[in-house]
Amino acid sequence: MQGDIATVLFRREQIARRVVELAGEIARDLLRSFAAADANTATADPSVEQPAPKASDGRGGKVEVAPGSRRGRDGGGRGRGRGGGGGGGDSQPALTIVPILTGSIVFLADLIRYLPLYMRIRLLSISSYPGRATTSRGAMVREELSTLPASLAGSHVLLIDDILDSGHTLTLARDLLAQRHPASLRTCVLLRKRRPEAMACPVDYVCFDIPDAFVVGYGLDFNDYYRNLPDIVTLRPEVTDA
Repeated sequence: MQGDIATVLFRREQIARRVVELAGEIARDLLRSFAAADANTATADPSVEQPAPKASDGRGGKVEVAPGSRRGRDGGGRGRGRGGGGGGGDSQPALTIVPILTGSIVFLADLIRYLPLYMRIRLLSISSYPGRATTSRGAMVREELSTLPASLAGSHVLLIDDILDSGHTLTLARDLLAQRHPASLRTCVLLRKRRPEAMACPVDYVCFDIPDAFVVGYGLDFNDYYRNLPDIVTLRPEVTDA
């Protein structure tokens, strides 16, 4: 298998560092979004108890209960749940992650380890590179492998894909999710090709931009092989043209 590799675009160590950086960026954005939504809810709804005032900590300093914390919202009882349905007593909203199968699974597994958020995973299967194809053949949903609920109302959704090429897969997936009325919808791709269609397709988070070349490894395949390569690589022409 190693003999089939033509060039290495990104080695495993470089991928790992970038995934940690990206997860931090996503987490910061989401937590800001959650805090803003929580503040708006508290302001608009008089039944929601406001954060407790500052009190002395006994050393001349002040102790302030953070907005959205359990003490400030409900005196230590159960909160609103996580993202519209999960108890646990914490009022922090949850994230619903929707990976597009199958190429994004390795990226997903690494990324979620660095997202310090309550989360659920719902699967979406879309085929665009069937068999030995090295260019997109059009996006088609595979319902038998998908686990999307009928509604995502109240959910904050992060859609994850392996590669942004023609933009067809990401557009189709985003439309499917938008029809389920999520509270917010963000998109994240491992790779984006430097080609007009890909660069023009809106996406919130990109791990790497790459040349317009066919790549495998780190979850991406050719004819269902090479997903287990830890690096992101191109293959020798005689492999893909055989």
